[in-house]
Amino acid sequence: MNGFYGAFVGDIVGSPFEEARMARANFPLFSKLSHITDDSVLTIATMDLLLKGAIQNDDQVSTAAEYRRWAKKFPDAGYGWYFISWLDHPGAGAYGSEGNGAAMRVSPVAYLAKSKEECIRFAKSSASVTHNTAEGSKGAESIALLTYLALHGATKDEIRQSACTYYPKIERGYSSLIRNAVPTALAKDTVPEAIAAFLESCTFEDCIRKAVLVGGDTDTLSSMAGSLAGAYYGIEDSLIEEVLERMDDDEMLQTLAKFVKKCRLAK
Repeated sequence: MNGFYGAFVGDIVGSPFEEARMARANFPLFSKLSHITDDSVLTIATMDLLLKGAIQNDDQVSTAAEYRRWAKKFPDAGYGWYFISWLDHPGAGAYGSEGNGAAMRVSPVAYLAKSKEECIRFAKSSASVTHNTAEGSKGAESIALLTYLALHGATKDEIRQSACTYYPKIERGYSSLIRNAVPTALAKDTVPEAIAAFLESCTFEDCIRKAVLVGGDTDTLSSMAGSLAGAYYGIEDSLIEEVLERMDDDEMLQTLAKFVKKCRLAK
């Protein structure tokens, strides 16, 4: 079970192309410009929260505090402006975001949830400290549930059916969605694009490439798509090594190692 690395691989591969719209079909997966961003930092934070039981217990105070702590540990990771303002005001509640920030960090909940219902509950808990809107929460819930389904052997058709209950426009297909894509970090636009990239992929790498080629918020698009693809296809060891080489922080690596162990024990 190594699918949870998918969010990290996607984030790192997409990082050089964010907002640039410069990626070509044969772009190198990794380069000197490839690095972890806020997607990876906050995904690690979600793992840490699951290890500590805060998300499972819907402990909103601890959940908000840990997301703030991890983000401040990596202040230059590329957070959105509203999130940055939230970081600087510890007493502030959720800020009504409809962005993809909750969806980009949610995938670890699928690995410890014992049912679809529990997966959805965990997703809502992790999202609500910042994304207390229908669209923000839906983005997190859909990525979490579809990751859970992929992890538990669902077919592409079954995953597509569930995806379309959240975003009916996915039925239009990947090509149609990216033809009309505009640079945005809104969940209602980017989450269905990431899901479509996965649904029309044939391998993990193909999924990541399709997500990056959408353009715009490429690190988050490919991080979300990578969450699904990692759970469905698995991930080659060589790609995981690229991730670990770029996680130059002891606490981050230790948290990841503890999460890996907890997932194995939960099987």
